Amino acid sequence: MILKKNLSSENKDVTINKCSFIFSIFKILSIILIGNCFISITVNSIKYLVGRLRPNFIDVCKPDITSQICVNDFYKNYNCIEEDKKKVIDSRLSFFSGHTAYAIFNALFICIYGFMRSSNDSIGRKISLFLTPFLIICGIFVGVTRITDNKHHLSDVIVGGAYGSIIALCLAYIFKNYIKENEDVISCEKES
Repeated sequence: MILKKNLSSENKDVTINKCSFIFSIFKILSIILIGNCFISITVNSIKYLVGRLRPNFIDVCKPDITSQICVNDFYKNYNCIEEDKKKVIDSRLSFFSGHTAYAIFNALFICIYGFMRSSNDSIGRKISLFLTPFLIICGIFVGVTRITDNKHHLSDVIVGGAYGSIIALCLAYIFKNYIKENEDVISCEKES
């Protein structure tokens, strides 16, 4: 099904191929789902293998260290006073930031998809150019908020962002023939 609309002020016909548009949405969502599942599996596996403490660990754990004498040394034996064990376990899963990995992956992949999917002079390319800075800033903002909320260290966020970027680039490369097509979903043509 093709929808045509005349933009009278510019004497252009905008053509939207609805079937192609719906199929494009399905394609991008299926690839994003694959990427998010892969990130979920790997991030959670690495978090449990590494087990780095979050910056807010002491506030969550509330360790009982009053009976110990510690001078220029680490507390090695302590008991958490916090009753909620899920919070204590979560406070040991800092490395690396899954939120940042998801945010950067989704933002970067949508940008790459927009550029791969549209031809050089199409309206899709203009939309991609407009949305790219906004999406990247949103992805970075997620990482910054994880640091300011004391949920992650800076290195956790940097590694999470790098990991999300690598996954986005790899999936775009793997599915490049699946993404790239000759037909634009939205096109503008001058009236003759």
